[in-house]
Amino acid sequence: VLGVLQDLSLYILLAIPVEKAYLSYNSLLFQLVGLLAVAAFITLFAAMILSRGITFPVSQLVKVAKKIRLGEYVTKFPSPSTNEIDELSVAISEMQEGIKTRQEEINHLAYFDTLTTLPNRNQFSLHLSKTIAGDDDKKVTVLMMDIDRFKEINDTVGHDFGDIVLTLIVDRLLGYG
Repeated sequence: VLGVLQDLSLYILLAIPVEKAYLSYNSLLFQLVGLLAVAAFITLFAAMILSRGITFPVSQLVKVAKKIRLGEYVTKFPSPSTNEIDELSVAISEMQEGIKTRQEEINHLAYFDTLTTLPNRNQFSLHLSKTIAGDDDKKVTVLMMDIDRFKEINDTVGHDFGDIVLTLIVDRLLGYG
């Protein structure tokens, strides 16, 4: 009711044709679907970027782990993007250092005597083979020494004393004693 004029109520009726009313609804519906499609595309694009940010460092660490598996030592590790990737990268780096240390220890045990730290028979054979195979004009002299009755020293006074005697002999040969 807009008002009353001479005991009559005044009304205003606002009307729009039905075609125009549905046109407005259809237009809004089309805009809504368009906005949803754009939002879905933006969300998909953001998810791809985010997943690449997560999976790329992991794939780089997988490549590093494969190189380590093949016996190659890696000096540069991929830069971490999350704490988990950082921890994984540090763990793989420490694993590589552990492998390298154990390999050096195994190599040392294979070619050097643990008591005297002198090269052992394996190292001697390897070095002699390389020397002989190297230069044909090079002359090679091999000196062999034996400690008489060393077995008797070990049997009578014990292996610990035999070890002491052996280290003293090595020190004298090397000029330390």
